[in-house]
Amino acid sequence: KYPNFKWLRNLDYPDKVRQFLTEIDIYALISGMDMSPLTLQEAQLMEKPVIATNVGGIPELIKDGETGFLVEKGNHEQIIEKISFLLENPEIAGKMGIAGKKFIEENFSWDKIAKEFLKNLQQESIKL
Repeated sequence: KYPNFKWLRNLDYPDKVRQFLTEIDIYALISGMDMSPLTLQEAQLMEKPVIATNVGGIPELIKDGETGFLVEKGNHEQIIEKISFLLENPEIAGKMGIAGKKFIEENFSWDKIAKEFLKNLQQESIKL
């Protein structure tokens, strides 16, 4: 019925998820509410430009216009516009994918998170 749509069911993590991500051009997460979806980080680490709704913690995972696009929840016209733009501009989409990988590596690596955690602990111990 829908030739461009295929339901994949649950994919084994991480191998099948990464295999799937290698085959796509754009990753779109059109969610009503999401706190901090790991899938957005994984897609960006695979150098895919991302499109996601501007809800929950998602805006912290995307640099709008640089690593992908944030769209308003329920705005299907905006979603279509951004997907079309990326498909029509593969060079820009590629640059966004590269920028997304760099953004995630610099801001969400375990090393970065651990350093921030230790820094916060040190600041709290100074206050005591």
